[in-house]
Amino acid sequence: MLRHRTVTLAIIALAFLAACNEAPVPESETPRTVLTATVVDSSGDDVGRFAGELRARDRAVLSFETGGTVRDVNVNLGDTFDSGDILGRVDDRRAQLTLDTRRAELLDARAAYTEARLEYERRSNLQGTGAVSVASIEQAETRMESARARLSAAQAGVATAEEQVSDTFLRAPFDGEVVNRLVEPSQVVSAGQPILEVVGRESGLEGIVAVPDATRRALEIGDDVQVRVLSLDAKISARVNEIGNRANVAGLFPITLQLVAPPTNVSAGQSIEVTFGLPIGPEGSLIIPITAYAVDPNGQPYVFLINETDTGGAVAIRRQDILLGEIAGQGIRVLRGINVGDTIVSKGVDLLSDGQRVFAVDQSSDRFGN
Repeated sequence: MLRHRTVTLAIIALAFLAACNEAPVPESETPRTVLTATVVDSSGDDVGRFAGELRARDRAVLSFETGGTVRDVNVNLGDTFDSGDILGRVDDRRAQLTLDTRRAELLDARAAYTEARLEYERRSNLQGTGAVSVASIEQAETRMESARARLSAAQAGVATAEEQVSDTFLRAPFDGEVVNRLVEPSQVVSAGQPILEVVGRESGLEGIVAVPDATRRALEIGDDVQVRVLSLDAKISARVNEIGNRANVAGLFPITLQLVAPPTNVSAGQSIEVTFGLPIGPEGSLIIPITAYAVDPNGQPYVFLINETDTGGAVAIRRQDILLGEIAGQGIRVLRGINVGDTIVSKGVDLLSDGQRVFAVDQSSDRFGN
């Protein structure tokens, strides 16, 4: 009887240990919320909108042409000035000493030349009288020419020294306003170091915006565009004035816009939204946002399609490989893999996996390429 009870207890203990070692049942993963959009036909004329800013047509970063200790900065942030005004200067004592020395050398050279010239003229006047020899006249002429060369060198030395003194002054290149002051008095600066950032006061404004290469290639000088000043919600007509051919670090190209009759209450530095009306592709073109696709380790681009049409709950997503075309507006062209009417995940694709269930939030009112 005791032996039977011992066996029973052993079986119960083994069953308890097995239950303790059983893997816990994983909780179901909470569905992620994702933004989705419906694929539409983007053929024909579409609209590209890009952020930019207004800037003064005349603008400059001013610097001294010689280094030294800053003695004065005569303007502050927001101050206005006229063309030719002295905006600042560096210590000019060394340059002034050099100028004084060169001027003294010029006086000495001028006196020497005057003496040599008079001596030559005196001897020339006695030529043929037998009082002077031809050789002495030639020697006097040589001394005069040497003194003339010395005088010319001294004059050039004074001009150079005067220019060095002038270089210690910072003069305004046009009527303008200070937008940034970069140094203070007593600070040691080098030649060419930025001192002040200034903009023209009456030169007018222009717009600057950066666009992808596909947009740049679709633009021409003189194209009409619309500019909206965000802080004022004011719309201004403009024309493409310059098209840059060198991309910035983000791969975008600068476009300069000439404003047509801008209102008086706009100023440099205000943010703008520039609207381009551009043909972005042939009939049947499909444009998706740049954020709507990812690339796997094998280099295959793909999107995620919404695989179910359930409403009010989580839906499944399905990976779909695609063939990409060129950049178009602010999106990218898809040549194969999806169709008009498909619903795709528009952001966060690289955080998802095939078959995952998500909560879909529709943002299809945002037109691709805008």
